[in-house]
Amino acid sequence: MEPQVAALAQAELLRSLGEPVDGCRAELISDDRLGALKSACAEDRKIWAIYANNFGPDGFDESIAYYRSNPRNRTFALFEGDDVRVLLDVPGVNREAVRDYFAQHGLLELFDAIDKTRRTT
Repeated sequence: MEPQVAALAQAELLRSLGEPVDGCRAELISDDRLGALKSACAEDRKIWAIYANNFGPDGFDESIAYYRSNPRNRTFALFEGDDVRVLLDVPGVNREAVRDYFAQHGLLELFDAIDKTRRTT
């Protein structure tokens, strides 16, 4: 494959991964999202025993650095919004508190997108 064609194919693949499929979308990991990803991975410490790489609290930094150190790797996080949409529809849930939580973890754009789809469906 010619380098220009390969670069275009890669760009198209990366773009398409960001499009939601069954309520889930992939996003390239950026430095500003690492804290939120680390917190999410720490929620189930026992699960990392079955994986080759430990993304739990005691192994996250080393594992993510290893994945990101190879320029040929692309490291993605998967985001699912259906749970948040359902949560926002539960009577008595403080929408602003949920929004503040997302903002504190650098995920305000994601919250706003989820909230917008909730209000349009």
